[in-house]
Amino acid sequence: MSETIKIRYRKSRIRNGLIFCGIMIAAWLLMSILYPENRINFIVLAFALLYLAMILRDHKKQYLTIRDGFLKKNTIPPRKIRLQDVESVRKFAGDYTLKSGDKKLVIHTDWIDSKSLKKLNEILDKYDILVE
Repeated sequence: MSETIKIRYRKSRIRNGLIFCGIMIAAWLLMSILYPENRINFIVLAFALLYLAMILRDHKKQYLTIRDGFLKKNTIPPRKIRLQDVESVRKFAGDYTLKSGDKKLVIHTDWIDSKSLKKLNEILDKYDILVE
C-alpha cells in the first residue's frame, strides 16, 4: 500500500468559512429574537448548518489526495485522474488544468497551502508532467 499525500487548503480558507458560519448563526439568533414567527429564520439556520458541514468536511478531507498514482479532488462528487495518464498541465490565472484523454481536472492553486503547493509541484515533476 502506498503513501497517502494530502494537499491542504489554506488555513485562511477554513477560518473564513467558520467566521461566515458564525455570522450566519448570529444573524439567525437575532432574527429569531426580533421576528420569532418568521419561517425564514429556519432557512437561514439550515443554510448556516449546511455551510458549516461543508467547511468541516473540507477541513477533514482537505483539497486534494494523492494515492496509488491517482490525484483525487475531494469535491462532491469527487473527481479523480491517474497521474501517469496526464498529457499536459496548463497554468492559467493561478490554476492548473490537468488534461488526460477526455478528462480535465482544474486545481485552484490559490486555495492551497504554500507547503502543500510545493509538494504538489514536486509530485508533478516526479511524473514528468510539464507545466505549460
